[in-house]
Amino acid sequence: DGNPDIILASGDKIRVYKPGVDLTLLWEIKMPLTGDVLWIDTLDTNKNKKDDILITIMRDGDVISYIYELKDASFVEIYRLKDTFIRRLDSGIISQGYSKRDGYDGMVSYIVFADGKYKKGENLHLPEGVNIYDFQPLSSVDGKQVILAWDDSGYLNLYNEKGVRVWASSEEFGGFLQKFKRESPTMMRDRGNWFVKDRLIAKKNEVFAPKRKPLLGVAKGIGYKSSEIRSFWWNGVTVEERGLLEEIGGEILDYAIVGDRIVVLARPLFGIRMGNILKGENPFGAMLHIFSLKGR
Repeated sequence: DGNPDIILASGDKIRVYKPGVDLTLLWEIKMPLTGDVLWIDTLDTNKNKKDDILITIMRDGDVISYIYELKDASFVEIYRLKDTFIRRLDSGIISQGYSKRDGYDGMVSYIVFADGKYKKGENLHLPEGVNIYDFQPLSSVDGKQVILAWDDSGYLNLYNEKGVRVWASSEEFGGFLQKFKRESPTMMRDRGNWFVKDRLIAKKNEVFAPKRKPLLGVAKGIGYKSSEIRSFWWNGVTVEERGLLEEIGGEILDYAIVGDRIVVLARPLFGIRMGNILKGENPFGAMLHIFSLKGR
């Protein structure tokens, strides 16, 4: 109906809700395979004023990406890519290959719709080591294009138009929730991990990023006591950082900005909602928060 909806993905189901005082279920999509949801996006690929759903999952060590389109009264799969990550970038779709050995494999490139089908387009020119879920372009007040990107240690870095790093955050942001082992041909060698980084969202000349605070200092494995969302603005000389949304209990799983509202999916400390215990309800799960950004 032209109004924004909320999409939640879990297991082998994608559910689309109409936001209000309560969430009203509009559609449920059962995926052909269940797996860990690595990434989800929406984009109007056919310019019909209806967004398609872009989703990437991992199942039994394989990565598969799908595009679902709303036709008549239901969503149907219109595209499937194996061993490929996808995401939205501005008004287009980008992709990157996957291998069990390295995780991310090859260059990041556009996917274009031509002659009635999707196919690989031009490569993006990104700084070395920056992968598909690591970055978000950012424009300064003078129109120069830069890139804000995560590194594997959880720090943010700003790269200029030549791919040279010109700024780095003074502290790391709590690490990432999705971590996977790089496979090695021999059992004796540990090749380390690859990560699905946290979503970076751009709005005009700002980029937003979540930050998690471990319960005990740097001991992330114990759990996160709270989270916040930080704002970054490049003025052409340096990066200005400020708080956008502070002190959400537990750890932020994902978030979205819609107009003057921010929608946050968060899991309480240890995944336990104490209020549910007192009510005799299931204490495990996540909370969906909607905040107003008016007057910030």
